[in-house]
Amino acid sequence: MSRKSINSLYLSGMKKTALLLICIILFWVTVVPALAWTGKVVDVRDGDVLKVSHPEKGVLVIMLYGIDAPDERQPFFKEAKEFLTDKVEGQVVNVQEFVTGQKVVTAVIFHGGVNINAQVLQAGYGWVYKTYCDQDFCPDWLTYEKQARDQKLGLWQEENPIPPWEWRKNVLTKIFRVFLWILPPWSD
Repeated sequence: MSRKSINSLYLSGMKKTALLLICIILFWVTVVPALAWTGKVVDVRDGDVLKVSHPEKGVLVIMLYGIDAPDERQPFFKEAKEFLTDKVEGQVVNVQEFVTGQKVVTAVIFHGGVNINAQVLQAGYGWVYKTYCDQDFCPDWLTYEKQARDQKLGLWQEENPIPPWEWRKNVLTKIFRVFLWILPPWSD
C-alpha cells in the first residue's frame, strides 16, 4: 500500500470516529432533556405526590423521588401536605425524572433553583426511601433526615414515627386478618 492510500484510510477512520462522536452527542442532547422538563403544579395530593402539567403529555402524577412522606391517617400527614402545598402548588417547577423500579413517575422537583425533595426532608416531613434512593445525592438526604430528627422537626416530634412503608404493611396485615375472620370456616 502506498503512503497516500494509508493516509486516506487513516483520514476516513478519523472521519468515522468524528461522525460517531457527533451521533453520540446528538443522541445525548435529544434523549436527556426528555427526562427534564418544566411544568405547573396543579395539585398536591400529599407530602410526596403532586400533579404537574407536562407540556406534551398533559397532567402527570409525580412522586417525589427518593423520599416517602406520611400517608393519610398517619400523624403529620396534613402538615406534610401543607408544607409541600405552600412550596409548589400553582408554581412553575423544573422536573427531573428518574427511572426506578416503581410504576409511577418519580422526580426531583426544583422551584426557584431549590430542591423541594431535600426541603421536605430538611423540614422533617419525610423519610429517605432507601429502597429507591440510589443516586449520588442520597447520602446527603440521609444527613438532612438525621438533622431533622435530631432537631425534632416535623414528624420527628413523635416518639417513634412509623415510616409509611411499614405503616402500609401493617394496615394490609390488619385488613387481611379481618378478611380471614369474616370468611366462613372451611368444612371437611
